[in-house]
Amino acid sequence: YLKIGATDRTQAALHAQREGLTEEASVAPGAAPEAEKAGAGAAGSAGPVLSEREQNILRQLTLGLSNRLIARNLAISEKTVKNHLSSIYLKIGATDRTQAALHAQRVGLVA
Repeated sequence: YLKIGATDRTQAALHAQREGLTEEASVAPGAAPEAEKAGAGAAGSAGPVLSEREQNILRQLTLGLSNRLIARNLAISEKTVKNHLSSIYLKIGATDRTQAALHAQRVGLVA
């Protein structure tokens, strides 16, 4: 983590993907095929589309922020963040924060 400037597993996985150190197929094991098409608001995307609030939460998640900090930054409750994350995971076929962050990068939600 220190060498790449990451603070957690999610940031390390995003770094590895940016550097081309991962295979696309192994990024989100078990993710539904439609998860690949579930663009975060992208025009012409098939499948579920994330709401603007869900996109904002997903962006915050990619920064490695905890639910508490995401809630603080967006002026919502921590429980609301958890509810939105559950909805995001379901829509994109992710099972955890790392898979969700990698999806956000894959669909261009974050640089």
